[in-house]
Amino acid sequence: MSIINHFDYDSYIYTSACIDKEFCEHFKEVVACLEKWDSIVNSAAHALQNDGEAFALALHAHSLFLGAVRLARSGHSSAVYPLLRTALESAAYALLFTQDDDLSEKWKNRHKSDDDFKQSKTAFAPAMKKL
Repeated sequence: MSIINHFDYDSYIYTSACIDKEFCEHFKEVVACLEKWDSIVNSAAHALQNDGEAFALALHAHSLFLGAVRLARSGHSSAVYPLLRTALESAAYALLFTQDDDLSEKWKNRHKSDDDFKQSKTAFAPAMKKL
């Protein structure tokens, strides 16, 4: 019986690539759905390209989505939820910024002072409930 005592970076990358290859070969329908979702998320992000803050957050959401997909396809599913949750939050903020310029300003200023941070938190709680 062989027990792996050392699972280093190269072993992880190799194993992830093998799992990803198997996934793509055996779950073609899922891969097609992921590609469609990617197209939707990417299109939604680029629709905001004239709104700086919203566009940046939408691109961030798209990158996180792609990272989550990559992790899931490589067999590292435990890390997917936090990435998708953060992606959803970034996408929601992007949408909210297109609806309320004041909200965007509060978000940009949230690190200037403790009071600005509190104002940002206070503004976002009801805004998120609207979604």
